[in-house]
This record gives sequence, structure tokens and C-alpha cells, in this order.
Amino acid sequence: MELRVKLSGRILQFLCAILLNFHTMIYAMVVTWPSPALPLLLSEDSPLPTGKISIGDANLISSLPYFGGVVGTISFGFIGKRFGQKWPIILATIPEIVAALLIAFAQDVNYIHVARFLGGAAGGCLQLVVAYVCEVSEDR
Repeated sequence: MELRVKLSGRILQFLCAILLNFHTMIYAMVVTWPSPALPLLLSEDSPLPTGKISIGDANLISSLPYFGGVVGTISFGFIGKRFGQKWPIILATIPEIVAALLIAFAQDVNYIHVARFLGGAAGGCLQLVVAYVCEVSEDR
């Protein structure tokens, strides 16, 4: 017995909206990551080979995504206006993946600084996600 599912236009629109909003979920993880991680990084049991981080580094880790967000919003806004919303949203996955890998394989706090900035820059594409979902959806 074979089960066939017909993908109608509405189902594809819902699927597209759900998949596109993974960017929003990933950015939420990027922004909230320091909450559970900073106490560990500030302790003597820090997983970094260089040991615990300073309070200044912790402050920088918390604020760098927002500086990256400014750069990402301007960059992705320009690219989206010039080339459409689809490709910048796809390209935003590259800094997200690089940021995740940098955090996973961090040897010192500088890896985390770069990762947090890149994660914030990738979050700049969120403005395009909303526009693209509106663009591909029916009025109903």
C-alpha cells in the first residue's frame, strides 16, 4: 500500500515559513547562550584550555552579537535590496555554522568573541525572513 501526499500551495507556504523561521530560533539561541555558559567560563572549571575568562571578556561575549547585528542588518539589508531576499537568507547560514564551530572548538576566549560577532551578524538577516515569508504567502 502506497501513501501519497499531495503538496498543495498552502502546505508548501507553511513549510517554507517554518523552515525560514529557523533563523529566528537560531538567533534566539545565539543571544541567550551566555546565560548558562558564562558562569562556567568564569569559574575555575572553565572548559577552555586557557582557563577561566575575565569579567571584561564576559561583558564582551554578552555584547558582541549586538554589534554584529548592526553590521549584519546593514549588509543583509543592502544585499536583500539588490539581489532579493532568498539568497541573503541562504548565505546567512554560513556565519551561523562558522560561529557554532568556533564555539565548539574554542581554544581561547578570542574564538568565542569572533563566534558571537558572526552569530549577531547572521541575525541581521531576520529582517529579510519576515519580508520573504510575506512575499511567498497568500493573502489568506
